[in-house]
Amino acid sequence: MPNQAQLIAIKGGGLIDVIREKPPLYIGERSLSALYFFLQGYVTGLRFYDIEAPYPLPADFHDWVAYRLHFFESTSGYRNMILKRVPNESAALDRFFELIDEHRVRKPHVVATARCDKEFTSTGTADRPENVRTGRIPSPLNLVAYTDDPGFFVTSDDPDADFPSKNRFFPTLEMFRTGFGASKNDFTVLDVPVFDRWLSEQDRFASRKGNDKPAAEKT
Repeated sequence: MPNQAQLIAIKGGGLIDVIREKPPLYIGERSLSALYFFLQGYVTGLRFYDIEAPYPLPADFHDWVAYRLHFFESTSGYRNMILKRVPNESAALDRFFELIDEHRVRKPHVVATARCDKEFTSTGTADRPENVRTGRIPSPLNLVAYTDDPGFFVTSDDPDADFPSKNRFFPTLEMFRTGFGASKNDFTVLDVPVFDRWLSEQDRFASRKGNDKPAAEKT
């Protein structure tokens, strides 16, 4: 059982760090899959009893894993993606913690901005169909790199802006253009070498899209 200090850490969003100290004590074995199913049960319990508590993982963690491990998209979920690259469960758990640590210290580098002053309407989710949103996408959007990995994230200078694909990973510029209806004239390039690399990577994922999509389990 967690001690008082660990309980305080968990309530403050530090569940992952508490588990990291002694994984078998909390999840039964040193295994990424064991951690995944433990977190699924934890989050389900919070929702079932309508308990307000910090989500144990970063909101964009699935996308972060796709970015760092060079997947075309994140729909298969972090567990499947990590295990595809690191098949050993114990080593995969180590890689999970590394990815968490990298996410915590990452620094955004704005490579380009894009004009995208458009209205949007988003539908609700299966479990919360009432969450229908309408609004306007802020302009400009920032195309952000955190590492030299292929792809980028989309952010806004307005921290309160709420729009579809906010903080989402895009593997290619073409996918961003399609999603936001942006033309090449809408971009302002701030880092030409990185932007040119993105252009050269347009076809990088073409032959791998089907191979990098195990059965979806993203939540």
